[in-house]
Amino acid sequence: IKLLKLNIKIDYKSKYGKTKKLFAPSECGRFWYRFFKKDKVYLQDSSGVDIKYLRKSVNTLLYINGGKFVFKNLNNCLRLLQLNKAFPNAVYLFVKRNTSDNAYSILKARQELYGDINSWFSVKPLEYDVLSKLSPEKQVIGQINSTYNLIEKHKNIIGKRKFITLNYEDFCNDSEAEM
Repeated sequence: IKLLKLNIKIDYKSKYGKTKKLFAPSECGRFWYRFFKKDKVYLQDSSGVDIKYLRKSVNTLLYINGGKFVFKNLNNCLRLLQLNKAFPNAVYLFVKRNTSDNAYSILKARQELYGDINSWFSVKPLEYDVLSKLSPEKQVIGQINSTYNLIEKHKNIIGKRKFITLNYEDFCNDSEAEM
């Protein structure tokens, strides 16, 4: 990556989306919450999004980085229609993970981060209100399936040619090759 004209090797290691190195990929939550509300992300529509300000901010990052930039923010799967409206030339990377491994990881994160597997972790899909009433195991399976289904729905609306699907396990084994 050439960021500010520096050659920097990217470290793709994280712990539940948290990274320690300055140039490691991150969720960039503070960046995205300037445009999208933090609470009840799953209920949002695009009416309150300042598309011009969003474009200007992202285009500044693109300019600094020579026209290329990869954003990784799971909540953005809930905002794909708004993002596509703002960035009609964008390409979306869909990193798909084995469901049982993903579910185990989410339950483990709930326990490690909150001390309770009943505490919600990560993206709240559109069906959050219904899922939140289920057992933790059913919640995470529903969370994963709902999220993947929404991405597939948006692929059909936006256009499948604008999506590249990567396998999570392949990405973990050789991040550089996958990117």
